[in-house]
Amino acid sequence: EDNRLFFGRQELVGYLIDRLHHENLLALVGLSGSGKSSLMLAGLVPALKEGVIHADGKRPGSQDWHYYPTMVPGSNPLQNLAHILRPPNAKGDEWMAVSSQRLLKKPQYLPYFVNKQLDCPAVITVDQFEEVFTLCTDENMRQAFVHSLSHFVLAQPGWHTVILTLRADYESYVTSLATDDSHKFRAVYDLGRVQITPLTYGELREVIERPAKLVGLTFDKGLVDKIVRHALGDPSALPLVQFTLTELWK
Repeated sequence: EDNRLFFGRQELVGYLIDRLHHENLLALVGLSGSGKSSLMLAGLVPALKEGVIHADGKRPGSQDWHYYPTMVPGSNPLQNLAHILRPPNAKGDEWMAVSSQRLLKKPQYLPYFVNKQLDCPAVITVDQFEEVFTLCTDENMRQAFVHSLSHFVLAQPGWHTVILTLRADYESYVTSLATDDSHKFRAVYDLGRVQITPLTYGELREVIERPAKLVGLTFDKGLVDKIVRHALGDPSALPLVQFTLTELWK
């Protein structure tokens, strides 16, 4: 909802949009504090909702796609997936319990259910994908979740989309997925993997100055340069920049 205040990643957002013309899963991989979630939720998804991908012979423009609420896997990723899929008229906990079991037993259920509900492409966004490994302790549930995502993007190539964020220090866990279906997930993951690099000098200045300019604020001379010099090249510096700006505001 604050995407109008999102600056500094326009070039990278454009690159991700280009990738989505050819791939149906994007994995945004970076260190904690590198801005992965903001890039997905304030940069890429709003651009898609505005129709940045135009209609072609295969699918409508991205303004006409269906966007499910963003989910985090948590300790029960199948239940959390069922939660974002739940139709308005479904009966709460009972519906989610039944749907979770169907997803556990048959990962093909995800594209089947979505296609039954919608006549347009759908987008599932998964933030903090590493929770599949750090919080979910049920191996069968973990496997069923990643299989569901791969079936979702592979059932109708060029139709549905998954966008996820993953902390780089947990990326090795993806290669630990074991079964035949996991090879399909790893294949689409490898194709859609994007390393989130640190912001450049100019991009950091945009991040700091342009939101302030929208509300008529300016900085003392030399202050922005000082902040940028401290943050430049550190892929996890954005939370520190945010904290510094908040303290300056106070």
